[in-house]
Amino acid sequence: MQEVTRLLSHLRGSGPVDRRLERLLDWLGGAVGGTAQLTGTPGGARLPPEAAETAEQLTAGRLRSAALQDGSRHLRLTAIGPEPPYAVLTVARSEPFDGRAGALVTAAVDLIGSLVELRAAAADRERLRTVAAALRVAVFQLLMGGEVTLAQRTSEGLTAGLLDAEQQRVYVLEGPAAERDELALRCTEATAGQALVVRCPAYDQHLIVVAPLRGPVTEDGWDRVGLALRDFVADRPDRFLGGSGRLPLAQTAGCYGDATRALAVARLQPGRAALYAAESRLAEVLDPRAAAAWADALLRPLHALPLSGRDQLLGTLHLGLEFPATSAAKIIGISRNTVRARLDRAGDLLGLDLTGVRERAVLHLALRMAGRDGAAAAPVPPVEVPAEVLTEALVEVLTAPPSVEWAGTLLDRLSEDGRELRRTLLGWLRANCGVDLTATALDLHPQTVRDHLRAAERLLQRQLLSGGGGVYEVVLAFTALGELPPVHG
Repeated sequence: MQEVTRLLSHLRGSGPVDRRLERLLDWLGGAVGGTAQLTGTPGGARLPPEAAETAEQLTAGRLRSAALQDGSRHLRLTAIGPEPPYAVLTVARSEPFDGRAGALVTAAVDLIGSLVELRAAAADRERLRTVAAALRVAVFQLLMGGEVTLAQRTSEGLTAGLLDAEQQRVYVLEGPAAERDELALRCTEATAGQALVVRCPAYDQHLIVVAPLRGPVTEDGWDRVGLALRDFVADRPDRFLGGSGRLPLAQTAGCYGDATRALAVARLQPGRAALYAAESRLAEVLDPRAAAAWADALLRPLHALPLSGRDQLLGTLHLGLEFPATSAAKIIGISRNTVRARLDRAGDLLGLDLTGVRERAVLHLALRMAGRDGAAAAPVPPVEVPAEVLTEALVEVLTAPPSVEWAGTLLDRLSEDGRELRRTLLGWLRANCGVDLTATALDLHPQTVRDHLRAAERLLQRQLLSGGGGVYEVVLAFTALGELPPVHG
């Protein structure tokens, strides 16, 4: 019997619990000269019909074990587990159970019980991970919608004080979708639970990390969380990392957009990691007071809405301008039809056709500049400002010397390529980003247009073909230089 006990103890070895159970049951069935099966557990076999009634009593806890005979078959049934409903071990053989066979069953019961408990614990842990992952997504979506206080309260269910910080940085870590779950666990461990690690609802290859800023940063701007994430990127050529600037929690939506733009830059960098370079962006060179006055006047119809409806609409606009409606909907947690309806409503209120890239660029800039003169909240102008006055104000903002210098510096990068990238890019914007229309207008092959645009992306360090803030800045750069006419704004 000692030899059997040693053999059973060896079956406690490593490997998935289900596989270990399978091996043990196969061994037990062979050792007694019959079969052994486990019922009442995930993936368990069905009981023989003749044992069903007795098994119900075992499952309920009214019996702990039973011996049955059905014709030429002899059965031993044993309840397995710490509490009902119990699993049932059923061992069958053609011969009556002698002392050796009975001892084998008895010796196996404890080990099988331990494995069943391990499987139940693993299932519980998986359920907890699933609930925690859903809670993280919910907290992120609250932040994206501007519901900071509610997000902070909800996050207490994850880690006490997780979002208790004045400023944050958002990171987007890109890697193979098949590795995302494992990478999410490693990121959570590496950040010691002090960052919100979210599986992106829209892009399977993305992890989103909201990192409240509490400690020092390096000379090149990386905080502790960012340094930990960079380690995951360093040795893997198929991983990339983009990080936003430092902004309040209320501006999570803006941070997320900045992080995705930094991710686009990271794909072009040797180190495959980049932080959002605010100094190279149009918003940083504009006169904040003049730009904020224009933006607040343009957005007056939105700011005049009731508070709840306004925050909801503004949160949707930030994402709806950066991403396709389907992706924005998944990130916020609403339907794509709702995203489109909110964009349509905003366009109607503002008098902007948001199907046009130039109109979207104007609104995108207004959302970034509103309140930039230092006001706690964007003021509502007392009267509606005529469209022509808004257009004049926008032209004044964009044609100020710092704006023109920024635009010239940006677009001059295109000359580093010997092809006519600038002509193609301008034609593409005039065609509202339609490749085929651009090819027809410029007498080029559509693939040539795409090749020019990809080359422009590398030189400008901005996403173009996938849309978003990078395209909008290029639109405004051409507008500042007088190569694109200003739209209503």
